[in-house]
Amino acid sequence: MRIDKKFLIVTIVLYFSCESQGAPVSSELFFLVNPLGSLLTVRTFVPEGLPVQERDVKFFNYEDRLVRVVHVEYGARVNCFDGCHTHHVCAIEDFGESFLLYASYSSAVGRPKNYERFCRIRSRWDIETWPFCDPPGLLHPLLLTRAFGVFAEAERGRGPFRWCVGRFMRTDNDGKMRFYPR
Repeated sequence: MRIDKKFLIVTIVLYFSCESQGAPVSSELFFLVNPLGSLLTVRTFVPEGLPVQERDVKFFNYEDRLVRVVHVEYGARVNCFDGCHTHHVCAIEDFGESFLLYASYSSAVGRPKNYERFCRIRSRWDIETWPFCDPPGLLHPLLLTRAFGVFAEAERGRGPFRWCVGRFMRTDNDGKMRFYPR
């Protein structure tokens, strides 16, 4: 999606003018001005009291609406000699809701809020949603689009969204890595 410069300037002016007058600001307008401002996934899944370390957002134009894939890294950074481990949650934000896509956590304290709504806790040693859980984000039709497949392939192993897509990359019959959500 390309945004015209004049449109962006008008949008920013409208946003700050509405905000300063106490008028409600549409969420789409807010995200155009501040794409990292999304707290929906944080509010839905990050346990209370745990600090948010990083938040990454990728926008997709899907069926004439903006759909966001969000990665949140949260909790205290530990074991930094081996690369600082934290908890991760990935979600798809669409229709004003946040749909869990993937979660990785190192303790029950870091287990995402609302986790039990989607995934059965098999043991106290469960540390991620894969492979025993099919959270609702894995069913979102965005994941079947070519645009998402290209994005997933680019992020695999190196981008901030590697946490969201890494477990679902598989080699197809032609020997190419592809994203397979299920």
